[in-house]
Amino acid sequence: MRNYEVVFVAAPTLTSEELEGFINHIQTVVEGKNGKLVKIDNWGKKSLAYKIKRFREAYYVVLSIEGDGGTIAEVERRFRVTDTIIRFISVRID
Repeated sequence: MRNYEVVFVAAPTLTSEELEGFINHIQTVVEGKNGKLVKIDNWGKKSLAYKIKRFREAYYVVLSIEGDGGTIAEVERRFRVTDTIIRFISVRID
């Protein structure tokens, strides 16, 4: 099991309940792939450095995940097909 840090930026049009629901959905995806969501760090709504998809603000969320490459690939695939996710990045922690 490797450690990963995943940061995603969600659209500011989401409600806090929708954001929490999406985070819970990602948690079930990680656990379904035999991974573990170690830490959820919700930074809240912050202003962006530049406009992304017409938005000046967005929700920032940092996830610490223990798993393998397949787990992260599935999480990234879910990010790509979700319209409310503006940007994301996954980094393996050594």
